[in-house]
Amino acid sequence: KDTKLTGFFIEYERTLLYVAAEHGHIQIVENLLDNGAKTGIKNGYCKEAPLHVAAKHGHIRIVEILSKKEADIDLKNRYGETPLHYAAKYGHTQVLENLLGRSTNVNVQSEVGRTPLHDAANNGHIEVVKHLIKKGADVNVQSKVGRTPLHNAANNGYIEVVKHLIKKEADVNVVDQYGRSPLHDAAKHGRIEVVKHLIEKEADVNVQSKVGRTPLHNAAKHGHTQVVEVLLKKGADVNIQDRGGRTPLHYAVQRRYPKLAKLLLNDGADPSFIHRSKAITAGVAVGILAAIVTPLALVYATALPALAI
Repeated sequence: KDTKLTGFFIEYERTLLYVAAEHGHIQIVENLLDNGAKTGIKNGYCKEAPLHVAAKHGHIRIVEILSKKEADIDLKNRYGETPLHYAAKYGHTQVLENLLGRSTNVNVQSEVGRTPLHDAANNGHIEVVKHLIKKGADVNVQSKVGRTPLHNAANNGYIEVVKHLIKKEADVNVVDQYGRSPLHDAAKHGRIEVVKHLIEKEADVNVQSKVGRTPLHNAAKHGHTQVVEVLLKKGADVNIQDRGGRTPLHYAVQRRYPKLAKLLLNDGADPSFIHRSKAITAGVAVGILAAIVTPLALVYATALPALAI
């Protein structure tokens, strides 16, 4: 008797069927099932069934075998995820097709409200995204915090997924519970192609989150000069303030992005707004501007509105 191996299975609460399914051992899976192994036992901390782990690793033959044994395809793990979530998350199209052939619940939501389409979009699996939508996946479904599949794809820069979701009528101006649109996310992370496409599809460039930030604030704060250029050309308000009184220029100065600060100033950014921000004193503003722009700025320290770069 191998006490070490037995101890492993006891400690992690994994059945032999689960382990065989996880590692793709087809013959062992078949033998275990023929000898009465149960498909519905949840394993380990995440409470996954063998079908979960087979779907996760793309073991299509084992998925087929478990399906024939009527394994519950809608069984949820600790986080409310089904095998369909796993197939979508990891991009296993064949597994997805098999599961969808037996389930009508394409919009099943996890504990945090994520659907398989959220997971596929979040990881850039365009073929899975297309297949889910063909099967009736809701492109505008929102998670518990209001995130849509388009938010996920825009956030991670998956332009082909973004294009397809919009083609299938995803709302480009939807906001989550924090007031953030897909354009906020794309701008924050410097996803330039996504930013361009969202704007082309009439995304609001001046939408403000619940803390008052626009996509331009996000791009300036994170130093994405190309995104700032695009937003300004498309009518972004260069002097819009967030709830703390900060303009995009404030963030460019605070984060020490001199080229970006110059770009904003050349587009009409008013440096006097920095004086009025609740988060930075006039003295600090002068010091930062002087440090990042040019030593000559010290000459103009008392006349920030006329500051030349």
